[in-house]
Amino acid sequence: MNFNLRTTIDKIKDIIHVSLKKYAVFLLHLTPHQNVAQTVLSYTVLGWIVLSLPFMTRGGVGFLDNLFTSAAAVSTAGLQTVNFADSYTFLGKLVVLVLIQIGGVGYMTFSSFVFLSLSQKHRLRKSQESALSAEVKLPNTLKLSDFLWAALVFTAIAESIGTVFLFNYFRHHDYSILQATWYSIFHSVSAFCTAGYTL
Repeated sequence: MNFNLRTTIDKIKDIIHVSLKKYAVFLLHLTPHQNVAQTVLSYTVLGWIVLSLPFMTRGGVGFLDNLFTSAAAVSTAGLQTVNFADSYTFLGKLVVLVLIQIGGVGYMTFSSFVFLSLSQKHRLRKSQESALSAEVKLPNTLKLSDFLWAALVFTAIAESIGTVFLFNYFRHHDYSILQATWYSIFHSVSAFCTAGYTL
């Protein structure tokens, strides 16, 4: 029994490894604009899959509603087909918050930041630089990596300031410390990214 389970796990790992290799080759053949489009689509589909898990909703939310919520969060459109505050659990709302943050900061900016953080050389690949350039036009004198860090630091500072002010507001309206913290963070991110989602 253990041997069969181990074999199955090894096969799954091999399939994932081969799939990721093929996906990487696929990405190399995309133009910068196609790369941006597939990144948006990837985040939307991934968000849709995660939001469709049973413990993400309180029931009554269909697959199409989850897809719409994911797409609206990533695009920071703020449109909703269900009552967001009542339809999703804490984990579901947390997933939507992450999608809003990804959409607000910028899909390629976020992806490049993750790559930059995990890279030992802390440099962007050529394909990532061209994709990021397709999304954001910068003067030739400014390095993309410098812009990337500046954008993320500015976002973090702005959202932190918003969180502090909102925390003060929620605490004066009889919310517990945990509730006030969660509400402050969520609404600060949602407001900064112009997502229009509220708890």
